Amino acid sequence: MFKKCSMCNKEFDTVEDFLSDSTFLGYQEDIDGELRFMIFNHTCGTSLMFFTDDIEESYKQNINIDIET
Repeated sequence: MFKKCSMCNKEFDTVEDFLSDSTFLGYQEDIDGELRFMIFNHTCGTSLMFFTDDIEESYKQNINIDIET
């Protein structure tokens, strides 16, 4: 199991399952600007956070994040 929703208890077996059932909300960087954790909104309404190390390197490269400054 990759992740379990803390509100509705839905289990996601893979990263793909999780990403297909969630919406990206934001992320937090460390002091060096390296991506550390990401926040997603699950379809049940709760927000889920996990460290980027939980995602395989290939998925990190495929996530596009647009930041308005």
